[in-house]
Amino acid sequence: MNETGAPFRDLRDLGVVDAVLDRLEGPLSAWFRPLVRGLDRIPEGPALVVANHNGGVLMPDLWMIACAWRAARGSADLPYALGHDAAMRTPRLGDLLTRLGGLPATREAAEALFRAGRKILVYPGGDLENLRPFAARDRIVFEQRRGYVRFALRHGVPIAPIVTSGAHSGMVVLDDGRRIAQALGLGKLRIHVCPTVVSIPWGLTIGFPPPYLPLPVQTRIEALAPITFPRSGEEAALDETYVEACHAEVVRRMQDALERLSAERRIARRASFEGLLEGLFGAVSLRSEGGVRPRPAPAPLAAVPVASVRSAVRASSEPLELAAE
Repeated sequence: MNETGAPFRDLRDLGVVDAVLDRLEGPLSAWFRPLVRGLDRIPEGPALVVANHNGGVLMPDLWMIACAWRAARGSADLPYALGHDAAMRTPRLGDLLTRLGGLPATREAAEALFRAGRKILVYPGGDLENLRPFAARDRIVFEQRRGYVRFALRHGVPIAPIVTSGAHSGMVVLDDGRRIAQALGLGKLRIHVCPTVVSIPWGLTIGFPPPYLPLPVQTRIEALAPITFPRSGEEAALDETYVEACHAEVVRRMQDALERLSAERRIARRASFEGLLEGLFGAVSLRSEGGVRPRPAPAPLAAVPVASVRSAVRASSEPLELAAE
């Protein structure tokens, strides 16, 4: 890793980070019911965390990952994020993002982070993936973007993939509007889409949708095993064939995981629906028989201090599921 360059100036405020995540954690947990696993696979030290992007301007996947990461590994270990120029330069918003750990998407900023032993979170798909059509919600959409691979190779850091399934179903993108964006010359602003979206409460809109009320969809998130490549350094980063092979491997693993997580969500939805039908028609059947069968008494629950439960949750990256009677 290149050790030269300006030292890293940390502008993140962990007090602000914790305050924001404290406010978001409850609503996100209740609305999206995230099941998160694999965060113990993320390596110590510098790494490039590569994630698939979902959900438009709300970016619920980003906030759910941050909440789960904090619970499992602590606030200080949260990765920094390279933000879009438009967001980082917006008055007040840019300042807030900086205090949360956002940085301009520049080579110098990222190099300083790696030299300081920090992690960086990137979404290679950008707006192309974040506002991909609903029909492509279970697809990894990185298009021709290979810069993240070159960056990891150049600095000799592992790629730590994180995959989210479900968060993109909170609204419906009918078309990403690439041709419209191109015709309007939005590429000069690093904007490549002008989507047609159906969302609550706005209905049908064209362009970046304003903050919307997402549908309450169950979400699954998994951190995969880190990916290291046999070659690294500037020569490897400039080898287009090698870069393409590395990119294909990253996308393959992430796509496999996304399809698996999406299948798990479908099975869970089917089981939930079948359970609802069973309860409904079971109740009708009991009434038709003129009585109610006695339910067995529930097994006694051991008294467990709340603090112990919280400690167990924070110490584990595996999903915790509580079944209520």
